[in-house]
Amino acid sequence: MRLSFQRAIFASCVLLAGAPAASADIFEPLFTATRVVGAVQVVRPGREPEPMRIDHSYPYGTRILVPDATTMTNGVPAAPCEAYIELARDFRFRLGRGTDATVLDMTVGDADDRTEVKVFDVKRGVVNTFITANTQKTGSAIGDALVDKNLSAIVVKTPVGECTRLSQRNEVRVTADPAAPGFCSATFTTQNGTMEINGPQFAIKDMKRNAAVMISGNPEQTSISTVNGEYVVSFEKGADAEERVLFKARCIGKIWRQYAEVGGRMAVAVMVYYPRGNNYEMKSYHYLEGQTNVGMWTSVAAAVSGEHSALAVSEDLAGASGGEEEEWNPDADSGDSGDGDEWNPDDSEDGGDSGDDAFGDDNFDFGW
Repeated sequence: MRLSFQRAIFASCVLLAGAPAASADIFEPLFTATRVVGAVQVVRPGREPEPMRIDHSYPYGTRILVPDATTMTNGVPAAPCEAYIELARDFRFRLGRGTDATVLDMTVGDADDRTEVKVFDVKRGVVNTFITANTQKTGSAIGDALVDKNLSAIVVKTPVGECTRLSQRNEVRVTADPAAPGFCSATFTTQNGTMEINGPQFAIKDMKRNAAVMISGNPEQTSISTVNGEYVVSFEKGADAEERVLFKARCIGKIWRQYAEVGGRMAVAVMVYYPRGNNYEMKSYHYLEGQTNVGMWTSVAAAVSGEHSALAVSEDLAGASGGEEEEWNPDADSGDSGDGDEWNPDDSEDGGDSGDDAFGDDNFDFGW
């Protein structure tokens, strides 16, 4: 008993002495492979591909290639290829079969201003998060600062958006389209965790548990559709405003981008489809990057079905633009930026026809 007591005292002293250093750094200098199934390959910076080894540590900047295959035992399928890695005790991840991802260190700052950020740059495949670090704020200045560090410590980057402020169990699945180079789809799913997603001209904040969204496209266009749950999607609306939409089942948002031949300015067009019975409520607007003037059309009950083609939508909008209905003004009541004013046709009677053309004399063709 005496020996055990002495060891306990010694361990406590070591733990207390090391506490400041442990609190300063969230992650280990290297990440570790804790489980490897199948012929998983790693490509360390400046090195040739090599087999990933269990309990082996790798530097940040290492690319991980998981075969899109299933292991065989005595000629019988046994288990899908996968790799588990650990960045720290509270930050563990699974890379599923068919994954091509690079683990990067994007830490910035020094000393007290140092912010640790590790990035999973996912070209294709699936990444599951197992984050048990504390992400619940209690009102303590020191404790809440640590929570913010934990929430900002991991980024899962995909070709269509970045996943941030991750907690607990989540999944990011990226599928490339071999028939359309540069086009891919990503499904972001919260299990018992939370996340946020940020992309060009849109953001999805505070996705709670059991929610899922599919985002697909390329640099010229983005499509956002609900898979499960509810969440608010904020669409950029000119230089200093946003359109907040409560996404539920069957909601679809689309963003088109095109650069002017003269001046090179980017024009952005946004359409949001919201189900109402067998039809769709719709809002649409467009603007030039960096400009505050926004051109807008609104169709009160656009019957959009099938593939929701931009041509069909534009024809409907063209008919609505000459109508006599009262013009919809998103700033008439509570504005665009206040809490709780996201567009939800089930709770409002927004309607109208058209706004001013924000494109001026520039000629943009979005294929409508």
